[in-house]
Amino acid sequence: MIEMACPGCGRAGQVPNEKLHTRLVCRKCHVVFHMEPSGRTVLGEPHTAVDPKELKKKEKAKAKAKGGEVHPVIEGFHIPSINELRDNFADGTFPVKPVLAGLGGLVAVWMVYSFLSRPPESVGERARLVVEAVANDDLNRVKGYASESTRDDVVKWYEMIHNQLEAARKTWPSKDATVQVLVVEDDARSNRGEVEAFILPSQASTQTASVLPTVGVNPSAPKVAAAKPVAFHLKWDYNGSWWIDGKQSLAIVSAAPQ
Repeated sequence: MIEMACPGCGRAGQVPNEKLHTRLVCRKCHVVFHMEPSGRTVLGEPHTAVDPKELKKKEKAKAKAKGGEVHPVIEGFHIPSINELRDNFADGTFPVKPVLAGLGGLVAVWMVYSFLSRPPESVGERARLVVEAVANDDLNRVKGYASESTRDDVVKWYEMIHNQLEAARKTWPSKDATVQVLVVEDDARSNRGEVEAFILPSQASTQTASVLPTVGVNPSAPKVAAAKPVAFHLKWDYNGSWWIDGKQSLAIVSAAPQ
């Protein structure tokens, strides 16, 4: 046996005398190399051409003798067999950390791609959260959806809308409410969004007469006073997410007849 070191990774080993100037494969880094008669290890196939058919026959014969699998060779590219992988696991040379790091990198790339390629959140979804917060008298939650530069305007807007809501609740059988949101504009590319929102008593959620005039109502039927809904517009800016434009929203509610 001749002492040697892999020219690719430096792993030490021994080579039988009859393996001089023959094709060798490192079990650790899987590079193909050969040992010259002088004892020097050199990357690559031995200079003497090897018939691929003869090489395949030798591989098959070797695998059959070991009772294992055929170790394929594709134009000098080393594909480890099951036996070799098992040996690598056994002696601790299988590159577990690099493989796990590669898989982790692929997962990270996929997550970033999914995040960047997903469509922007609908302004209607964001607006519904705000309108529900108004219906639940939750000013702090409303402020959380306001753009920082118009947060004070959003507070003033909330006070005006909330006063309207308190007045409307006097015509309701209870404070329980339902909300409806109609999207007027949803254009994230131009940073513009607008919705029209309605807060209605919960039992009126299926009665469109609370918001829109009913068509085909019998004029001779008894008149029933409809509970007063609260309707208002909300303007939005897009900056990664939709944020209430308090300045424009306040201007709209201030200009509306009370």
